[in-house]
Amino acid sequence: MIYLLLLLSQYPFGQNKVQYENIKWNIIESEHFKLYYQDGSEGMAGFSIQVLESTYVYLRKRLTYRTEGDEEKIPVIIYNSYNKFEETNVILSRLPESVGGFTESFKNRVVVPFDGNWSSLRHVLSHELVHVFQNRIWFGTGLNALNKRLTMNIPLWFIEGMAEFYSLGWNGESDSYMRDLVINQNVIPLTRLEYYGGLVIYKEGQSVLKFIEDRYGIQKIGEIVNAIRVTKSFDRAVEKVLGINIQKLDEMWQRKIKKDYWPLLSEREYVDEIARKVVDHRVKKNYLNYAPSISSDGSRIIYYTDSKGDIEIRAVSPINNRDLGRVVTGGRGRKFESLHILEGHIGVSPTGDTICFTSKEMGRDVLYLYSFKKGRIINRISLKLDRIMWPEFSPDGKRIVLTGVIDGTPDIYLYNLENKDLFNLTNDFYSELNPSFWGDKVLFVSSKPSGNEWDYDKYDLYVIEDGVIKKLLSFDGSVFSPYGRDSLIYFLSERDGSKNLFVYNVNSGRIYQLTRFLESIQGYSIDRNGTSCALSCFVDGAWDIFYMDDLSSFIPTEPLPYREFPEVRFRLIPEKTVNGKRAPVELSIDYLQSYVLYDTYYGLWGEFLLGISDMLGNHQIFAYFNNTDIINSDFEIIYMYLPRRIDYGFSISKYSVGFLSQYGNDLYYNFGTLWGMGTLIRYPFDTFTRFDFYTLSNYLTYDSYRASHDTLFYTGSVSEFGVFGETWLVHDNTLWYGYAPVKGFRGYVKFIFPLVYYENVWDLKSISTDLRWYHYFGNRWSFASRLMLISSWGRDVLHLGGAVGIGDLGWVRGYDYYEQYGTKAGVFSMELRFPFVKKLELGFPPVSISGIMGAIFFDAGGATYSMDEYRIFDFSIGFPRLVDPVASIGFEAKLNLGITDVNFYVAKRTDLATISRETYYSIYLGYAF
Repeated sequence: MIYLLLLLSQYPFGQNKVQYENIKWNIIESEHFKLYYQDGSEGMAGFSIQVLESTYVYLRKRLTYRTEGDEEKIPVIIYNSYNKFEETNVILSRLPESVGGFTESFKNRVVVPFDGNWSSLRHVLSHELVHVFQNRIWFGTGLNALNKRLTMNIPLWFIEGMAEFYSLGWNGESDSYMRDLVINQNVIPLTRLEYYGGLVIYKEGQSVLKFIEDRYGIQKIGEIVNAIRVTKSFDRAVEKVLGINIQKLDEMWQRKIKKDYWPLLSEREYVDEIARKVVDHRVKKNYLNYAPSISSDGSRIIYYTDSKGDIEIRAVSPINNRDLGRVVTGGRGRKFESLHILEGHIGVSPTGDTICFTSKEMGRDVLYLYSFKKGRIINRISLKLDRIMWPEFSPDGKRIVLTGVIDGTPDIYLYNLENKDLFNLTNDFYSELNPSFWGDKVLFVSSKPSGNEWDYDKYDLYVIEDGVIKKLLSFDGSVFSPYGRDSLIYFLSERDGSKNLFVYNVNSGRIYQLTRFLESIQGYSIDRNGTSCALSCFVDGAWDIFYMDDLSSFIPTEPLPYREFPEVRFRLIPEKTVNGKRAPVELSIDYLQSYVLYDTYYGLWGEFLLGISDMLGNHQIFAYFNNTDIINSDFEIIYMYLPRRIDYGFSISKYSVGFLSQYGNDLYYNFGTLWGMGTLIRYPFDTFTRFDFYTLSNYLTYDSYRASHDTLFYTGSVSEFGVFGETWLVHDNTLWYGYAPVKGFRGYVKFIFPLVYYENVWDLKSISTDLRWYHYFGNRWSFASRLMLISSWGRDVLHLGGAVGIGDLGWVRGYDYYEQYGTKAGVFSMELRFPFVKKLELGFPPVSISGIMGAIFFDAGGATYSMDEYRIFDFSIGFPRLVDPVASIGFEAKLNLGITDVNFYVAKRTDLATISRETYYSIYLGYAF
């Protein structure tokens, strides 16, 4: 219900989920799961069922989980690609690209995408299954689960850390992240970690659980999980099971990780001791500077970056660190809708003038070619692939090799730029990633099994020569990002626990380690001459770009010993396919909630909320009832049909109404029933723009009573009828930080008109617009402005509430409700928003408040029934002074409560020429515009 309220609070804005294709779904059932998968993905389904059942057995043992009766099978939905995953209707809001999967609370559904990496899919499925167990042990399902979440004190770092720990154990990525935190003294104490979000809560939580396992035994983690169900508190559960409080646990854990990582300072090197930093996250005040590619002559480094909320591809000079400008910006329109920064890779042509990269557009990945010489996109290549990754030019610039995913199968493809042919080079079940040219040959890494057993986490080096695939190197199954230069093949490996750069001499068969960095290398690029190198490393909590102008400065050494981590692995059978059946449409209850209330007029009465949907969320029913009594009971039922590009909706409602009317000097009290029926057709042009068409039919019957002194006299029954059409054109490309937009634009134009013109049928016409602009300065500082205009007319404009009021919550703060009233109105607002109180801790009562935002605002607006005599400005004094409109300036503080903001403002009235002496205050609930 909280989630639904959040969505409704922003209506009609919000970005669109566009189902560009009609997906055919199949279902396969195992002992504990119902797995939904797309046509053609039988191999992926076979892999996933094995993972799920193996993880279920593992978690049941670790958590000493006992089923209570016949538990329902766990529904799992897997999409063929991330692009399809973003279209899911299981939850209504659009998913940010950082979401790799989720478990929703109502039906305990697990929903994940496949990104072409079997190891990653195994991890995400296991991670989300941990959340299913958490829900079953702690919360249950439906609205009851949401209510329990509010009453149980479980920090998010433990919830997500537990999911990481039981799905990964401990691996090189986790170790590298924690090493960086410790060495740079960025570890967040557990007593403060609950106020943070992002990757740090996952990895610190995972590290704490590893410490508990090492110190007390892994069974203690399961005991803590079960103790939380009894104590309703993580802190009390820790004290009960471990015999220490959270402060002592934090102290012991931090001491342990310092002992683990500080000795490495004398054994390894900082990356900036060897390479020069050319992009610094502390200077840019950002987080990701990622996936660098260096031009042929070493004069330009092209990389991905997050810049004030935007995802961009930019270029920098490695010679003088000068920013060479933006190539493209993603996430703001149909073109470059999503640049896939976390899996991004940029290919550079042999001349260095052209780059190739991928981006989502209209539901699929598209390959783009950009020319620096022309300063624009010179080619857009649409391939019949669900996902395109890691494009690289051939030495002659006429071909591009890439990883493509279709129907849940990742393979290496070769695209010919001249004849536009696309050829599958590998055509098998296994993950083939990181392709690059080595002369006329193609290098790539693959998870193909080396023997009878398949280890999906291991990647070996392969070469394709004259159509023949041959393994070149294993190196303990830890080979990534190969680049061949003459007889040398460079690659990354985390064989020693951290991703470092290695080189393989094909002639001698020797492998040498080139870097022994404390920091982990995310990506690198070597120019075509094999002389200079660009690196992206995780440093001090973020990613930076480094440059090495002479590769010979790296001193080759014997590789450090192999380090084995206690990772979670399962023995799986490769290429196991399943034969499912077409998934049926099965409706079931999402939530069922009732409330008992008291009203001074109706007395005791109740409200009843019901949500029903199918497993895929394509059919959704929302129902509301109240039972004041059988005769006056209100209800509203809404049905939404969502599986295709065009969404359809239908609603029917009945409400008891009471209202006042006045004719001449007589006042009438009216009591009756309003019946309603509506339809919706919604067409999204793309993720950011849509067209909505509603029809609204209303039938009102009521008894009217004329008031005379203290007596009501019945004057008769009245019936009224109206049929209206309503069109909306909505655009929204805003970026959000927390609970408010900070960048971009959103707005709509709405027109209401009668569909039936008849003497006794309601007549109302209205046109309105709401336009909002946002500019982000960084560090949560932003500027927001808003313009609203409305004009209504027609025979029944006043009778149907076509007039609007201006004042206070009517959009101009500092004035009384309905300070001005009319059928024509306009409001203009500006706000400078900034962090006001980051954290406030009181000694008594022991209350901690964080995240209070502040805003300096200016509001102006007015309403009238006629513009003929309405004066806006007076210029007689030289400076414009407002005449009829009202305006105010002031300060507002906002504290988010989850379902809404509580707002307190201080305002002074102004006509632009003078400011009032009086000060006005108010507290209200609602989100920022």
